[in-house]
Amino acid sequence: MDAAGKVVGLNRRFGNGSKKAMPGSKRGLTLPTGWRDRPGPVFVVEGPTDAAALTAAGLAAVGRPSNAGGGSCSPHCSATSTPTATF
Repeated sequence: MDAAGKVVGLNRRFGNGSKKAMPGSKRGLTLPTGWRDRPGPVFVVEGPTDAAALTAAGLAAVGRPSNAGGGSCSPHCSATSTPTATF
């Protein structure tokens, strides 16, 4: 997802650990379904795997495309009334 909220890519991870992006995909934010509705702080983490792990643990998480990218997360993360923690 880009700063405007548009889907810019699709990534897949397979059982053998390999990862593939759909042709033409770009890296953007990973916003798991229902992240905004979960109680507590929103954790901003690196990548879709970390976001998925925290989501599976019942926490609100948003994945940045890399440790230095995803600064455009602010418009999406500030839409929540809970504090945001970046890791």
